[in-house]
This record gives sequence, C-alpha cells and structure tokens, in this order.
Amino acid sequence: MKYHHLTDLQAHDLLEFIRSCTDDEIEHCYENNGEEVCFNPGYAVGSSAQSPKERARFNHSIFNALPNGYKTSQVHEASIMKNLLGLGLVVGCLCGCNGKFEITDAGRLKLNN
Repeated sequence: MKYHHLTDLQAHDLLEFIRSCTDDEIEHCYENNGEEVCFNPGYAVGSSAQSPKERARFNHSIFNALPNGYKTSQVHEASIMKNLLGLGLVVGCLCGCNGKFEITDAGRLKLNN
C-alpha cells in the first residue's frame, strides 16, 4: 500500500502511535505555567504550531511519530495524514486546528495483519 512515501514499517509505526493515543495510552497532560493542563485525551493531535520545538511539545502529537525526514513541515504531516484518512485507516481533521485523529476499525485491522 502507498502511504505518501512512507515505508510499510513507518506507516505501521504511525498507525500504532495513533492507536495508542486513541486508546489513551499516551500521556496528554502537561505542565503549563505551573498548572496541569489536559489536552485532547483519546486522540493523536495534528500540528497547528509552526515551530518543530512547539510541535514536539505534546507527547500525543503526530509530529513525534513521523520519521525524521518528514518532520520538516506541516505540509508533509498533512499529506501523510490525508493519505491515511483517504485509506480509511484514521478519522480526524486537517483544517489546521489541533487535528484530533483516531484510528478506525480498518486501521486496527491493518495493524493486526
């Protein structure tokens, strides 16, 4: 299957990351100015922040699961996620907000094959 130039292993790793976010296995609470903030539990989030440092801040950011060569721009991330959405492996939003991607049953089936 073609995943916008990702290898099958890279796509599998990304789907596994999204699955672990969907199943709430990845931390989604952060300290912000001395207060704990919980942000979008149960989802992998897209990158609405511009800088790589800001995009990497959230443990459940898609940015952290991308191979290094794809961490250069939001365009790469959006293209990969658009492809996974089109294949029905994830559901979510590409509008430029925070994303909120979840794995689908088809995505879970793909992980198990």
